[in-house]
Amino acid sequence: MAPQLRSPSPLSRTVKVVGSLNWDIVVGTDSNFDLNTHGEHEEWMRCPGDHGGNQAVAIYRASRDQPQAETNGGLGPEVRNTRRPSIVQDLSNNVEVHMIGMIGDKFHDEDERGKRIKDRLEEIGINVDGISVADGTRTGYAHVYVDPRGVPRVSTEGSVTANTKLLWEVVEKPLKQGPKPRLILVQLETPLDTALETIKYANDEGIPVIFNAAPVNKRNTGLRLWHLFKKEHLSFDHVILNRDCADRLASPSQLSNSQFLEEPTENLSKRYQQLARDLHKQGASCVVITMGHRGVIASYLEPTDVKGQRTRNVWHFGAKVGCSQTGPNPVVDQTGASDAFIGAYAVEILRQYGAEHQREPKSVHLDIGVALEMGVRAGGLAVGKKGSMDSIPWRDEIEGSVFAAAEGFQFD
Repeated sequence: MAPQLRSPSPLSRTVKVVGSLNWDIVVGTDSNFDLNTHGEHEEWMRCPGDHGGNQAVAIYRASRDQPQAETNGGLGPEVRNTRRPSIVQDLSNNVEVHMIGMIGDKFHDEDERGKRIKDRLEEIGINVDGISVADGTRTGYAHVYVDPRGVPRVSTEGSVTANTKLLWEVVEKPLKQGPKPRLILVQLETPLDTALETIKYANDEGIPVIFNAAPVNKRNTGLRLWHLFKKEHLSFDHVILNRDCADRLASPSQLSNSQFLEEPTENLSKRYQQLARDLHKQGASCVVITMGHRGVIASYLEPTDVKGQRTRNVWHFGAKVGCSQTGPNPVVDQTGASDAFIGAYAVEILRQYGAEHQREPKSVHLDIGVALEMGVRAGGLAVGKKGSMDSIPWRDEIEGSVFAAAEGFQFD
């Protein structure tokens, strides 16, 4: 029987997301073509995106059913309710999501992309009081090229954009003001020092943190992250990596795409479980590695028992494909799958923290398997639509979908 998302308790309803905000230019290509060749593309959309904004939306939607159609007083056909969902309505059943990020000013955003991102998040229902304006800078943007298999190539602007201005002194005020969060999410598409200071604050306040250690690139190299993990002595409640980032951290070498596709599942499991053990030594309680169509691997250290020991539990879930009554959900665009996964995972973790709200969150024994299952289901749905943010599913969609294993399913 599929796990059900239950309503978080009132004490566990606030999540704050510290992260990036981009304007996505999404195009469909005839292929992710080879060097020295020309390809054709069709622009699909221009829309808000990036890990910070997407994950805020994913948490919001994974905790709510999608707005229902309403009848127009018997005077006409049913119409979709497009009113902004009310955050103050039924707080006991919904998660309140606060976005902390940075957009450019109106003089440098030629198409008002920063304002459009903020307006869209507010329209969805996200609290945007923590979104600041970086004077003299434009909003970040990304070009997303999606091939016929739904595989994206993402290129973000490397020069100074608003995301690079999200410094700790900007984040600190909205993070500390208002309701104390039950959970904090942070990624690496903003300055690394900001992520580290956010995690330090969460540690000092006893707030669980989900650290999406992505992307790993020339600015955030694998070696630099390892050095920081060892130096800072931080506590990471949940570290979530995609396969590419995990490979850049793993030793002895990174797997090429062809090697990853051909590698036996058992070997992949051994490789990433070793990385998880290494990250446990650096302060990570739960390590989750998403592998696209090859599933997800997780390793979790339970809270310390009376003997001073922490039991380690391991999961390996095969990927799943979303199905309708007529057949499998087609893979259109994989860009938003990881963010949809993280949002649904976070809501389930939040529910489990809230179910034992009389105890400190870090002392709660978590059923990580249920959170992984919800994340896999959400990610499987997200690949069926264009765009990273628009593809993120609602709670009733996650619960109501039928799924079939895309690869061998294993549970340890």
